[in-house]
Order: sequence, then structure tokens, then C-alpha cells
Amino acid sequence: MSTKKQMLLATPDGAVVWDAWMRKKEAEVDQVEQERDRLFSDWSSMPATEAELDRLLGNPFDSRLHARALAILRWHGGAALPVVEHLVRAYLNSRFAQFGEFGFRILKSIHSEAAVDRLLDFLAHSAVRESVLEHAKRWPIYVLKKLLDRRPNRNQPAAELVQRLLYDRPEWAETLREHCDAAQLQTLERLLEVDHSIEDAGPTELPAILQRPPWSHRAERPSVPELDLVVQSMPARFHWSAEEKNFQPPSLRSNLGWSHHQLMVDAMFDDLQALAPAQAASWDQPRKGLWMLGLLPERIEQAVREQRVESDWFQARPSHKHGYNDHLFLWHFTAPLAASVLQHGPRVTIDSRWDWDHRLARLLRWLEHAMLPALRRHLPRPSRDSMRLYHCIEWDQLALDVAQAACRNRWLKDQAWQWLTDYAETAARGLLPVALGRPGSDRDVAREGLRGLAVRGHVDELQRAAAGYGIAAEEALHRLIAIAPEEVLPDAMPNLPRKLFLPSLPRLLLADSGRAIPLAQMPDLLICMALSRHDTAYTGLEAIQQSVTRSSLAQLGRALLHWWRDNDAPSKERWMLIAQGLIGDDETARVLAGLIRQWRAKLNRVRAYDGMEILAQIGSDAALMQLHSFSAQTRYRDMNERANKMIDEIAAARGLTREQLADRTVPDLGLGAEGGLRLDFGPRAFSVHFDEGLQPFIRDESGRRLKDLPKPNSRDDAVQSKAAVQQYKDLKKQARSLSTLQIRRLESAMCAQRRWSTEEFDSLLLKHPLMGHLCQRLVWGLYAADGNLQQTVRVAEDRSLADWQDERVSLPMAMQVGIVHPLELDVESAQGFGQVFSDYEILQPFEQLQRAAYNLPPELLSGNRLPEWSGRSVTVSSLLGLEQRGWNRQVGDGGMIDALAKPVGDGLEVVIHVSGEWFIGAPAEGAQVEHIHDVILRVGYGPVGDRECRFSVLDPICLSELQRDLHKMAWFVE
Repeated sequence: MSTKKQMLLATPDGAVVWDAWMRKKEAEVDQVEQERDRLFSDWSSMPATEAELDRLLGNPFDSRLHARALAILRWHGGAALPVVEHLVRAYLNSRFAQFGEFGFRILKSIHSEAAVDRLLDFLAHSAVRESVLEHAKRWPIYVLKKLLDRRPNRNQPAAELVQRLLYDRPEWAETLREHCDAAQLQTLERLLEVDHSIEDAGPTELPAILQRPPWSHRAERPSVPELDLVVQSMPARFHWSAEEKNFQPPSLRSNLGWSHHQLMVDAMFDDLQALAPAQAASWDQPRKGLWMLGLLPERIEQAVREQRVESDWFQARPSHKHGYNDHLFLWHFTAPLAASVLQHGPRVTIDSRWDWDHRLARLLRWLEHAMLPALRRHLPRPSRDSMRLYHCIEWDQLALDVAQAACRNRWLKDQAWQWLTDYAETAARGLLPVALGRPGSDRDVAREGLRGLAVRGHVDELQRAAAGYGIAAEEALHRLIAIAPEEVLPDAMPNLPRKLFLPSLPRLLLADSGRAIPLAQMPDLLICMALSRHDTAYTGLEAIQQSVTRSSLAQLGRALLHWWRDNDAPSKERWMLIAQGLIGDDETARVLAGLIRQWRAKLNRVRAYDGMEILAQIGSDAALMQLHSFSAQTRYRDMNERANKMIDEIAAARGLTREQLADRTVPDLGLGAEGGLRLDFGPRAFSVHFDEGLQPFIRDESGRRLKDLPKPNSRDDAVQSKAAVQQYKDLKKQARSLSTLQIRRLESAMCAQRRWSTEEFDSLLLKHPLMGHLCQRLVWGLYAADGNLQQTVRVAEDRSLADWQDERVSLPMAMQVGIVHPLELDVESAQGFGQVFSDYEILQPFEQLQRAAYNLPPELLSGNRLPEWSGRSVTVSSLLGLEQRGWNRQVGDGGMIDALAKPVGDGLEVVIHVSGEWFIGAPAEGAQVEHIHDVILRVGYGPVGDRECRFSVLDPICLSELQRDLHKMAWFVE
């Protein structure tokens, strides 16, 4: 056997190989070894139980746990494998995950077959996959056979490793086939199978951006000369008209709150009087304010006399137990002194979420030009609030900061571009010296800002600003804005991750020919994605989107998203997440919604918020429906509030309410107008129907219900049956993600007594391919304009309306339509519809006809408490059930959940006060017992108006639903 073949067939020899990082720990290991008898009760043999393993390794808070594990490895060699495996399994998914990852490092160092097997158990972790690739260089055929033994699907990590290894080293394939058994060989052939039905596109078929990528010939780009321009700053102009009411400064003589301001300054000074110098007894309020700001006592008279201060006149300010309201001091100074203190004194404490009726905005309205030198000191970077203030100031010195916000901050983008376009010539005057100056990030931003203004139709303003800097600047500007958008590239181009295995990605298909983008062009295609930003696609990517099929591009995007997630979401490759908003489809929205829930559960709020922004950016009905699901959940208030705000903004932009938007963003899942779907296998076909939970099921051509869609057989058309099977799989996924939300939405509409116009009911519910299935399982009411119920109906199978006697009913155009609450039904109608639904075997999606109804005793209507619940005990599972019905957790002292509250409209809410050991952020233990103190109606956070805080002000349906929620907590602890 040749030496080369021997190397291919090498196997682990059982040795332990310490890497460089482990060797750095040897000094700590030596120390542990010296204390061996004290630290280890029995170190000579491997323990058998997990408890013994825990004692051997020690406490995870012990800084020497790494050294203890390495010491055990030194003493026992490969026999220490049980300790290492326990280290991984015990800590990998805990807050001590670093110890689990350390365990991977030790596993890699043990060159035994058992250690390799244990390592392969954790292929979901990117660090392990890298270790397996390293092992494959030592023992190629052995590692490949071990991977094949796992019989992976093509989208699993083991399959990708096999494909990657054989793609990089195709010469290994022949030897591997020679040494595989039958099962391994079958798996290998399946993984290496090539889809010959997809042809590569020819060079001339490709989009122009891929035929000759701009980054391949950057030297040929037109150059923009570098100029040393002196900024020609013009005096600022203020535009207060839009904010005249909000930014009015308080009058020192007649402001309504002025006496309160004076009292606060005096009260703060009184608290510090013991620290004040002797002459403070005669000080007025300006002098007191200067001293409390830290001005040296011996400089106070000079400051008052000269109406100015210097930076070195200040010392550490006296400490106040409640902190300071610094802005109050400034209003006691003259305008020149206040401006000087703002410029040279300590930074004034101003809440970043200030009330716009006072503080910094009002100070600027008062001082105007005198305050500008200090403005950027107190507002070091733009924010949503500061952008509102900036919009009142037309000043070229703000141009670069605003351009930074426009080009680099997706949260401020719209506000910042509004400023740049409103004051285009002023902005250009401030940006030109930077854009034509030395290279750097500021120059990139300035150039992007100027190009953005040109694209938005402000070329004349740019030219006027450039004329003020001379002919050279005018020529340089012309060259700058003449560069084609796709030629605008950063100085440092993004690099694709080394670990990304391109052949494993889905093929991207051209829309015209159906041929695929060749693998050789995939790096350039991915570079186009990496150059894109939030809601702004790189121009080259836009050209690609027009040339390829949307479904294949979205599928490629999802594959990148999964790779990014599976490789620990590296920040450098965050473009893979951002790209979903540009190329994602309905399936992307479904996948992303699941990831958002995972991220939020792991307290990764920023990533979850980014995901929600991407859902809004995708903007399809399915994506907005997923966003709506986050506004409906009550577990995470931050997500609920953010989703509500996003939905309100989208609804307002479309001129709709949030409920109307939800009606209009229910996807039809590709169903026909009658709500059905035919799955064609060629010789035979099947039809899709929906049950009461909005889940699809199958009937054959005879109408018989089947357990599932049958597998294709030899008589079926291979292409049609494969497409039908995939279509049904996708349908089930999408239905599963939306069914619960839509059912709860209709149940909430019944409880809230929502009404639809007849046009809305007909188009958005009755004739909607999916929602029509739910309509057929409910009793509907026709209401007059005054809200009185006129008639009750149901939706028949042909989507016509019928009463409880099965008589056909027409839909009057002047009526409103709503889901009838059982309290509105008379006995005859309730029994009649119940019999009809029973006869036709119609199951309801939620309790309606059989819904329990409750009336509150008269003696409780005049109060705001429900005493029957006080003193009871209930499990956390019961309380969690309330969250599905609109109750929200309330967090008290120490992070303990001490109440659940449900808004009941007009600023009122019902609150259940509980006590126990249920803490926010900790996993909810369903069997844990909580004790109910009381259930009360109280004023919440909204305006109450003239309503009294007693149950009699609530309508009967609201009262009934509240009591039903409480009675649903069925698992009371005796």
C-alpha cells in the first residue's frame, strides 16, 4: 500500500494532543496538581455518576474549573472522556456555556474513536464542525465514513461536511467508495447526486453586474479630485413655525410653572446649605445656581458681573441626594450667562427622552445663536428627539451629523433625509469640504449624502453650493454625482466567510430561461447582497432581482439565514440577516418569525427588533400577519409595544385602523376563490379542505377523508406529484403559523363587539379563500346603525347566508355585520343554530354557542372588587392561560410578577394581585403555586374621562368575559 493511501486510511491512535491554548494553562494545572489531595477526594479513578462528576469538576463559579478539567485529562489521558462529555452536556446550554465550549476543545485533543463519536454528537455547533474538518485532515476516510454512518439529509451539517470535504479533495472519493459498506455507499451517492435537470446559464445570459462586476476593475472608475476646501459656514437660520407652540420659552415673569421652579431651586440649595460658604446667606437664586453647578465661590461675583464663565472656574459640584434638575438653574441666569455656562460649564443633565415643552428645546428657543456653539456638546449624536429639534435649525455645521444619521442609522433615516432635502443647499455647503477632502468614513458619508440629494432632484442646490467653493469644486462635484450607482463602492470591500460552502447553497434560476447562475458567479452575487443596507438594496442587487425568479432568490436568502444562525450569527456576516428584508418572501417571514421568538426568549432584544423591522420591510400579507402576531402576544411587553407602533405606522400610511390592516393582510395561501386546492398527481388527484382549527386535510376523488397526502407511486407523474407534495408541505407550514392568530382575532372581535360594513364582510371575510372557512363555522349578526341586533345568520357551504331555520337571507347593504356573542342570542335562536350545526357536523373554532355567560350580582356592580377570588391559590399554568386572553404581566419590586392586568377600555383595567415566587426572566414553573390577594377594577394608564371606577360602567359582555377568564383558571390548588 502506498504511503499516500496509508495516510488516507489513518485512524485515531488514542493519543492526547494539547494545543497552544491548553499549554498556556499548564501553570494553573501544576498548581491544581500540587493541591490534588485537598481538591479531590478520589482522583485515581473515573467516577460513575453525574453527582460524582460534578464533585470532581467543582463549582462552575470556581475560576480554576478549566485547570481542574485539564488536570484530570493529564492524569487519565483518553480515559477522562466521561468527564469531558459531562462538562459539555452539563454546561453547554446553560449560562456557563463557555465551559461546554471548552469541553469541545478537550474533546478535539483526545484522538480516540470514542472521542470522535462524542464530537460528532454536537455537529450543530460551528466550533465542532471546524474541529471535524481538522480531524478529516488527519484521518480522511475514517472521518468521512463516520459522517456517512449518521445517514444525514442533504440539509444537515454532516451532509454539508461530506460534500465540502469531497469538493475540496475530489481525489478522496475513489478510496472512500472502496472502503464503504453498502449503507455508507448508498448515503454517499445520495449526497453527491447532481440535479441534471438544471443547466448553467451562459455568460451572455447573466445580468450585466455579474458579467463584469465593478469591483473587478476599480482602477477604471472616474476619479474625484481631492481638494483642501475651507468651510464657508453661514449663520444659522431658525424655523420655529412648525413648533411655535411647543418650543416657546417660559417667561421669567409670567410662566405658570415659574414659582414651582423657584421653590425647587431653593429646596435643593437648602439641602446643601451646610456645605455652602459663609457668604451664601446673601446669595440670590442665580448665585445659588452657579454654586450648585460647581462654580468656585470666589468666581461667582466675577461671573455675574462679566456675564461669562471659563472651563477652569469649575470644580466638583456638591453632591445632592436626589440629583439635580440643571435646566432650572439656567432659567435664573441672563441669556449671555446661560449660554456661557452651557458652553464652558459641566454638561447639563437632560433626560434623553425629555418633554418637548421644556428643557433643551426651550433653552435653544430662548438663546438661539448664542447656544449653537454648545449645542453639539449637549447633543453629541442625533436621536429621534434631537432630529425634531434639528429640523428647526438650518445650519451647515449640522450637515455631516445629519448625513451620518441618514446613511448609517436606519432608525433616523427618514427624519434625517427630510432635513437634508428641506435644507439641500445648506447641507451641500457643509458636506462638500468633507466629501472632497481626505479619505475616511466621514468622506464616504458626505459623498453618499451628496449623491442622495442629487438622486432626489436637488442638483441645482448642489451646484449653487459648489459654486461658492470655486470652479475646481464644481468640476469635482460633477464627477462625483456622475459616477454610476453600481460603481459607488466602499474603500474596504466585504469578504465572504471562509466557512461558507457555496456548492451547498440553493441554485439561483434566471426568470427567462430557467437556467442557473453558475457557481463561479456566486461570490459576486453574494457580494451584491453584502453591499446592501437596511431597506436599501445595492444597485447591482436590484438588477439581479429583475433577472432571477423571486422564489429561488428567497430560497437562497433563507439558506444564508440558516447558515448565519448555525454559525453563531457572526456580526461581520450580519448582511445575511439584513438581506431577508430585500429578497424574502412569505416563507421567509414564517421562518424569521420563529427565529424572532427564539431570540427574544434568549434576551437578544436587538436582534429580535431587527427581525421585526425586516418583517415590516418584506411587507407582504404573510409578513405583516406575523408582525401582528407579536402585537397580539402578551409575554414580552417590549415586543408588544414595538409591534403595535410599527403596525400603527403601517396602518396610518395606508389610511386604515390596525384592525382593518389585520383584515387585509391575511394571506390566501394560494387557495382558489372557493377556498379549495387541487393537488394533481397526474392519473389521480386530491383536494385540500380545512377543519375547525384551520388546519388542512386531504380528501380523495370520492370525497373520502384521508389521514395524509399519499406518497406518489410508480403510476403517478413524477414531476406533478413531486410539486404537489411540496405544495402541500408548504401549505401545512403556513397554515400552522397563521391559524391560531386568525382564530383568536375573530374571538377577540366577538368579545370586543367589533362590526364590519357589509362590503368589508363580503370581501375580507366571506369571500376570502381562507377566512371563509372560519366564517362557515360561526353565527353572525346583522346590526342596525344604532348597534341593535336585527337578525342572526350563518354562512352556508356555498357561502350564502341562512338563518337558524336554514332559510336563505340576503345581505342588506345598510347593515353592519359582527360575530354574535351568546349574551345577545335568545334561547330559540341559540337552540336553533345549535341544532343546525349538529346536523351538519360543524365544529366551531372557538366557544360561541356553548360559551359560558356570567352576570355579576347587583351588590358587586356598584363596587370595584370581586371578593370571591380573594384568598384562593392557583398554579402558574392557570395564570399563563390568562395571557392568551389579553392579560398582561405586571412586574413589582425585585423583578417579581405580582399582578396580571387586562385593559377594559377608557383607561380602566382589571387587575389580579398575586404573590409567590414567580420572577420575570426565570422559566415559568407551571406547577408553582401563586396566591390571589384580590381582583379589582382600577384606573390604568389611559384617560378615564368621566367614567367611575366601578363594574356597573362596563357593558354586560365585557363583564361576562372577565368572569369567564377567571373561571377558566380551572386548576385551583386546594
